[in-house]
Amino acid sequence: VYMAVCFVGKKKRILELFGNWCHEVVDLLLATPESVILRRDIYDRDMIHSWSQGCVTLIGDAAHPMQPNLGQGGCMAIE
Repeated sequence: VYMAVCFVGKKKRILELFGNWCHEVVDLLLATPESVILRRDIYDRDMIHSWSQGCVTLIGDAAHPMQPNLGQGGCMAIE
């Protein structure tokens, strides 16, 4: 589950992280209103040993979710 959360100082934090990138990126960040910046935290979870309990079985991403930064969506679809 990915959730957008509003935090004070989002733009300041982004500039701390990306302020030394090329000027095109920094200019884009500076031109972006803070009100439209979303923060999405990503969490990992411990592996579960069984995907079934009673009459319920997890399949697909519910059973083995991938973090969006891994770029595995297409690979998993083919697999």
